[in-house]
Amino acid sequence: MEQHDANEARVIPVILRHCDWLSAPFGKLMAAPRDGKPVTSWPDRDEALADVSKQNRKAVEAVLDTGPASRLSTVVPATQRAPSSSLINSLPRSSNLRLKKEYTEQDRDEFLSSSFEYVCKFFDGSIHAVGERNPDVTGRFERIQSRRMAALLYRGGKKIAECSVRVDGFSRENGIVFSYDASVHQGSFHELLNVKADEQSLFLTMMGMSFNGDRDRQLTQEGAAEFLWELFIKSAQ
Repeated sequence: MEQHDANEARVIPVILRHCDWLSAPFGKLMAAPRDGKPVTSWPDRDEALADVSKQNRKAVEAVLDTGPASRLSTVVPATQRAPSSSLINSLPRSSNLRLKKEYTEQDRDEFLSSSFEYVCKFFDGSIHAVGERNPDVTGRFERIQSRRMAALLYRGGKKIAECSVRVDGFSRENGIVFSYDASVHQGSFHELLNVKADEQSLFLTMMGMSFNGDRDRQLTQEGAAEFLWELFIKSAQ
């Protein structure tokens, strides 16, 4: 912080989890991701980390723009100059810089599609990990269609768990549907995740049909995959 105040370094706080960072010595600085929203609270953590990278790149460009070469440019009267980034960062400011975002049907559909793809990769990797952790258990992951997958577990050749996950539509909205049957027909399900939005982000919510369902819980893609995997793995116990 001393180097930052002396313009010898640039400090960029990166907020990973919810914490009281505004009371820290760097609480006055502009944090990443944008608006200081913790990485773990973003529905898509890749998007959050990409934003961190973008903020770092902007900081580097700002430093380069104020290097020796830039000082050779035409002098601009002080009344016309924009405040420097160091000056902006030294000014008091609110941590609430968020403006309401509007999400289109395309945004929701793309988020649903990417969420389903993440769930498929999560199940594929978890099936392999179960077999490595439990030598007497074998598993099979099947990507049946672009909008459907199935997972099965066997112990000693006997099936102990199965499920299917698919993108399916009920009423006017599509969602991610979970069933305790690898070959279930359309229209039957045991849990449903819907795409919802608040003023800042898209996320998934559960219908709450399962025993441990919490309809008010906002799920990231990782959280949704973990929740569905928990339903599946518990059925094998």
